[in-house]
Amino acid sequence: AEPEHLGALDALADLSYRTRHLSRARALYAQLGEHPSASSLGADEVWRRRGELAEEAGDFDEARVAYGNAVVENPSNLSAHQALARLALGRGDDLHGYQALRAVLDLLPLDAVERITELRRHLGELAFKLDDREAARHYLELVLAQLPMEARSLELLARIYISEQAWPEAAEALGRLSRLVREPAERAELLFRRGEVLRLGLGDLERANDAYLKAADLHPTHVPTLRRLVAYYFGEGDFVALKEIARELDSLGQPLGDAALEAGLGLALGGDEARGTVVVAVAKPTAARLAELLAQARLLSLPQLDPALRASARALGVDGRATLQAALEALCADATARSAAGARLALGRLHDAAGDTARARVHYAVRAFIEPTGLAAARLKELGPPEPWSLAPAELVHPAALGPLRDALVALAPHGLGLAPSE
Repeated sequence: AEPEHLGALDALADLSYRTRHLSRARALYAQLGEHPSASSLGADEVWRRRGELAEEAGDFDEARVAYGNAVVENPSNLSAHQALARLALGRGDDLHGYQALRAVLDLLPLDAVERITELRRHLGELAFKLDDREAARHYLELVLAQLPMEARSLELLARIYISEQAWPEAAEALGRLSRLVREPAERAELLFRRGEVLRLGLGDLERANDAYLKAADLHPTHVPTLRRLVAYYFGEGDFVALKEIARELDSLGQPLGDAALEAGLGLALGGDEARGTVVVAVAKPTAARLAELLAQARLLSLPQLDPALRASARALGVDGRATLQAALEALCADATARSAAGARLALGRLHDAAGDTARARVHYAVRAFIEPTGLAAARLKELGPPEPWSLAPAELVHPAALGPLRDALVALAPHGLGLAPSE
């Protein structure tokens, strides 16, 4: 276009644009060529209109170039940035769409709270797709500050928190999500995931079990939850309920998975030695893990342990009993360990069942000293006193041992030798 005609051309283009004669407007703006600054609208608005007209005509490449020129001319042209974001996301270009939306966010007025919140949500989702977890967390947490129960943001944040091992935040996000969901199966899955975070991330077994139990109430055939309940009922000493859970998994055609060992020992402890022996053997446990679980078992009577001890020894092979004994002794070696007292009881019963009452007494006596009214103390009474000894218990203890230590050793020394104190 000749310079002297630019004003008229601009006016005609503007009129055609406003009256929605779009193809004519597009042709007239194109004739402005490289002189968009001659327009009374400003160069950026001319380029923006050219982009809009090209977009409506389906010429997206030309539209992208025009919108790009608009933001070069005026970086504060909000409509052009929005259009660039729309085009980028429409062709699956998440990176450029994300960059354009960030520019849009920077240009929005502070009182446009709803629009800002929606943009932050969109930016958070895009940042998550682009694997920029730090940015995603930033935007999505800002969304939750305005909308505390926004489900999609909570779901993405839960994943981010888990990947960052931010366990308290992950547990909180999953808990809030579970309260938003109405469909029982979906809610059960969220509660299960919360339970896993509490159990594995925070070591909070009590709250984890609470989540698993709620999940099971909502969805009784949710297999991952059923497996966790095997461990729960083993820990509670409820071997009847454990047997029911194992039967339910079997009826669903689902393997016991990582709950197999607790299931097998629980079945044996509940009296089903045959099935328990098979399940324990198939689990291919280590001696250390068997010893740990036997030490944790909650018992009503000592004979309960016998089938579980036999199943454990069989699972460990030809020298299974000796291997199991060594593993239990290793647990006893650390007197401060939580499982030490239970290991004493199991080790005492292992010797007792083999007829080695002298060694059994040693372990029962240690446990009875800690728990005078427990199963070990009751079994010591059943066994009766050992052979009398001609020395007083105090003579068996080194003179350097004084105070409470001496008192303990005086009480335990006769049992350590398999002998009874003299009258």
